[in-house]
Amino acid sequence: MKTINIDKITVDISLALKLPHAVMVEYRIIPLYEKNETIYIGVQNRDNDIASLSIYYHKPIKTINITIKDYDKYIQIIEQNRALEYIISQVKFDISNQVSRSNPSGSNIMMLLESIIESALLKNSSDIHIEALQNRYHIRFRVDGDLELSYELNIDIAKALISKIKILSSLDISKKSPQDGGFSHVFEKSNYDFRVATVSTNFGESMVIRILYNNHIDIDINTLGFSLSHVKEIIKILDSRSGLVLVTGSTGSGKSTSLYAFLNHLKNSNNKIITVEDPIEYQIEGVSQIQVDSVNKSGYSEVLKNILRLDPDYLMIGEIRDTDSLEIAMRSALTGHLVLSTLHTNDAIDTLARLKDMGVATYLLASTLSLIISQRLIKKLCNSCKTAYTPPPMIMDTISDMLPQNYTFYQPNGCSECSWSGYNGRVVVAEVLVFSEEIKELFKNSLSKYEILNFLSSKGHKTIMVDAIKKSANGHIYLNDIL
Repeated sequence: MKTINIDKITVDISLALKLPHAVMVEYRIIPLYEKNETIYIGVQNRDNDIASLSIYYHKPIKTINITIKDYDKYIQIIEQNRALEYIISQVKFDISNQVSRSNPSGSNIMMLLESIIESALLKNSSDIHIEALQNRYHIRFRVDGDLELSYELNIDIAKALISKIKILSSLDISKKSPQDGGFSHVFEKSNYDFRVATVSTNFGESMVIRILYNNHIDIDINTLGFSLSHVKEIIKILDSRSGLVLVTGSTGSGKSTSLYAFLNHLKNSNNKIITVEDPIEYQIEGVSQIQVDSVNKSGYSEVLKNILRLDPDYLMIGEIRDTDSLEIAMRSALTGHLVLSTLHTNDAIDTLARLKDMGVATYLLASTLSLIISQRLIKKLCNSCKTAYTPPPMIMDTISDMLPQNYTFYQPNGCSECSWSGYNGRVVVAEVLVFSEEIKELFKNSLSKYEILNFLSSKGHKTIMVDAIKKSANGHIYLNDIL
């Protein structure tokens, strides 16, 4: 029988909690789900007689083949949930006695929330998703860009948890329409901020909590994962002290982290740096940071119109959101300031097209743009378990002209060090386009995207895909994750 990937199905953890841990370990099994009054159990050895396990469910049992990796991964998740059983039993008592809402700071529901948050922090998660299913809730953490199942709660417990988070975030607990808020939490003497967004789905209210690792940080350009040649190009532009630098990419591609690294490079006692952000994700000592929401609830444009009166040397705008913010950024660059910002586009060439579509005069863009960095974050292979392999000949033929002289490709495997995912952290892949005089002339002449791309290729410009393939050939990332 075909072996399934557990991540492709919705696992009912409550079924596993009905089985003693020793039984699951002895038989190497994971209860998966119930369908048509039948319990489906994942097994590694179909020769094991597990019919007797029906006494735990009083329903017939069917088996499905699973991998060793999936077993090791999900047995950890199940035991993680089992560890919360005592707290959850106390929460149930609180709910029956209406304690959780009347005592927001000291109830057991707060202990449950803290356990979930601290588990997410220990895994360096970027988000916590609390998701309503038909008859239960799943809590998933986004780790290294992927969502992974972490906890399962019954509906009453999950509703109490959501209400608790709403109270902490100063949201209306009776309101089911979308809301946004936030709260703070201290873990191991460090303060963390959390952005909260709620929405009603067909099975109930769901919530996403974005984790902001809001400590004083010292990110260095050299540690982000940019190639040495890219680092040299970026530093050269930053040291020029004027112009517009754009970092582009999708949501979660590390744009803000790159900007903060650039600010760390620029800051010293002889200059003034001002940022306009929504929200402030990291605090940087020696930088004047303005959070848009804290300035009389006014938007980017309103704040930016007055920002030059504060006499900055360098200005960081969290995001170019509209034509107004773009025009202000360009005007600042034209008056001798170095302006850093972000834009949601896929690559450097798409960025040029997007800027034109925003209706700003081409000659102004050509006069102010200094650098476009397009980047993505790719899962980094776990050094403890990655294994060498040879990609298929068809793929090798496609990428052969992009490979370095010496290379070895690796693929994910999975071990306890990486929670059986095969990955540990993420690395940036990037395209860096310095806006030279030649490119400015091309831009002014309104050449098409393909004409500009052909010109850049003739000058040796490397796309983001070339950078990704080189990092794969050097054993940092899995080739299949970028093709």
